[in-house]
Amino acid sequence: MSVNVAIHTTRRHEKFTSIVEIIKEELTRPEEVNFIHAQYPSDVLEVADKIDVLVCYTVPRQAFETAERLSWLHIGTAGIDHTVFPELMKSDIIVTNASGIHAGPMSEFVMAQILHFSKHLDEFRKFQESRQWSQWELAAKITLLNNKTVGIVGLGSIGEKIARKAQAFDMRVIATKYSIEPDDQYAFVDMLLSRKKLASLLRESDFVVLTLPLTSQTEGLINTRALNQMKSSAYLINVARGEIVDEPALVKALQQKKIAGAALDVFTEEPLPQNSPLFQLDNVLLSPHISGNFPEYVEWASRDFAKNLNRFLTGERLKNIVNKERGY
Repeated sequence: MSVNVAIHTTRRHEKFTSIVEIIKEELTRPEEVNFIHAQYPSDVLEVADKIDVLVCYTVPRQAFETAERLSWLHIGTAGIDHTVFPELMKSDIIVTNASGIHAGPMSEFVMAQILHFSKHLDEFRKFQESRQWSQWELAAKITLLNNKTVGIVGLGSIGEKIARKAQAFDMRVIATKYSIEPDDQYAFVDMLLSRKKLASLLRESDFVVLTLPLTSQTEGLINTRALNQMKSSAYLINVARGEIVDEPALVKALQQKKIAGAALDVFTEEPLPQNSPLFQLDNVLLSPHISGNFPEYVEWASRDFAKNLNRFLTGERLKNIVNKERGY
């Protein structure tokens, strides 16, 4: 009996065909898999009672009600907060995500943001436009990363990659983790704290980097109190989820120079409204939720899924299984 896999990640038939070809290259038993292109939510609903595996970015909730054969749901992103719903999380369906695939590109993105602030790269553009030789004025603004502290809030695969790169710049790394086991050892982390010690991280860090998932416990985590605990010379970098930060509180802190600045790739509302006060601030670096994007994303994600599909076909435990209690 073949396994029916519905792919609901693209409406373009040529892209679906390309994804299937990539997956088949990795499969040890491709003849046992039947791929279905579910272009629209209505297509998922139509085949819901026939599929064993669903690959998607968002789950059509109505289809879940009739998906009697569905035993594995793979979500093509790391964060699943905007995708799942209580009935799914309470079910026996295995949920996996694309955790790990973003670690490399996102860690590079974060280091670029840190370098932007420490080297004041925006000033060089101003020099290029003004043509005024301001060598020593610019040099006085540049700071070294050597011995600066980066605080990583949420030490997962992304956080670990950031820690590695930060230490390559001779930075001190402290991080918080949801739960710390007695044998937890991270060569690239100088101090590992429990999530309850967030205040200590905020007080010590020159750069606070958010890489934790959005859950009921992390929503609004960076609020007025947390921002007040940061150094006035510190920068906040958010590549996680916009809702983790109290955005009005952050705007106020930035306007009043309570912190030095922020680099934001994610926002409470996306796309970021054009009338957002964030656009008016000169101590903010904004990007449109692209820190985890790169040209090879679809290929890498497809190959990772294929390796997990091999495990599924042979009855092995899948990788990147979401902890339904934690929500990630």
